[in-house]
Amino acid sequence: MRLTERLASGRIQDPIDQEADFKAIWLEQCAGLSPFEMAIQGGLLADRFAWIFTAGYQGAVRHVFPEESFEGWAAFAVSEDRSSDNPLPGVTWEKSDSRVVINGSKTWIAASAHCDDIVFSAGRGGDKRFFRVGPATQGVTVDTRPPGRMLPDLSQGSAHFDNLVLSDDQRVNHRLVAGFGPSEVLYIYAAFLASTWARTSAEQTQALALLELAEQVAAREAISRDHDDMVELDLGVQTLLAHLRASVFGEVDLWRRDYKLVAMYARKN
Repeated sequence: MRLTERLASGRIQDPIDQEADFKAIWLEQCAGLSPFEMAIQGGLLADRFAWIFTAGYQGAVRHVFPEESFEGWAAFAVSEDRSSDNPLPGVTWEKSDSRVVINGSKTWIAASAHCDDIVFSAGRGGDKRFFRVGPATQGVTVDTRPPGRMLPDLSQGSAHFDNLVLSDDQRVNHRLVAGFGPSEVLYIYAAFLASTWARTSAEQTQALALLELAEQVAAREAISRDHDDMVELDLGVQTLLAHLRASVFGEVDLWRRDYKLVAMYARKN
């Protein structure tokens, strides 16, 4: 489906207050789409930055792990506790015959209350491997924290692995994993632009032009912040964001609270 047709056919204005409700609509309208279409359609559904993040994040995970078939929401977990006096142990793996035994914790899981799959790293350096597991698997515990100041509508938590046993062939192909950071930026930008297109008629022309540029970037398998078109996209999105802060959305509480989701991805030259 062409970009203009996708935008015109998917516009939704009704607020969605609960993560479970957003997921239900997302599953109905976004599951099975290409990563870029998923970000666009999810952005059209999004009336707040928590859903913009989710829409873009799901597209980014699928772009970086194209061989995986995710039917629901997937979380990519790499962060570990290295700052506290008594840090949680990082995730390790040990080989046991044809199986792998995994222990440790990951400190950030997106949509922790409703994710269906967790892709996570285990080990470090040349011993690092990536696996996929469901949150209800024996040996896996997912904790959801109380809402924080950043994106409080999005459930966020941690994952703990206690003698989780997986077969060695359950490893995930991670050949594109180094590009997750720029992919996350790209797809969150795309979701933000789609949401902006749906909710601010005065900015539709600019949002559409930037979405066409984002679609061009998304066509590449390996995404880099240094490509000229990605640099142009970043500048355009941040300029649009600054304009919206000063005008259209300046008095919208949900927007004023969480706009830093997009602002924090600004390219640092």
